[in-house]
Amino acid sequence: MEAKQRLAVAIGENLSLALANLKLRETLQNQAIRDPLTGLYNRRYLEETMDRELHRSRRLKAPLGVVMMDLDHFKDFNDSFGHGAGDAMLSALAHVITAGIRTEDIACRYGGEEFLLVIPGPR
Repeated sequence: MEAKQRLAVAIGENLSLALANLKLRETLQNQAIRDPLTGLYNRRYLEETMDRELHRSRRLKAPLGVVMMDLDHFKDFNDSFGHGAGDAMLSALAHVITAGIRTEDIACRYGGEEFLLVIPGPR
């Protein structure tokens, strides 16, 4: 009976480590493709996704929209009100963007104050 209990504890510990490892892997994957400030996808993810979406669009003969946005005079805003206010503005804009797009649309932070939307057509 004692041997079975030790075996059960060992199996439980191994399962616990495996689950923690999966959670860590998921967290690292998310950090690799998301912008930490805005929560939007980052440029690295965009580059991978754009190629896939272009191929899908050609294959399905479906439209693919791409919208590039840039905040004009953002440097002046940062200089006048500080980087904290600039970060708040970028986060707020990301929230507005994500609230206004479909689940299949892809919102990315392309650069400092540049954002890009990938809008696939009907699938």
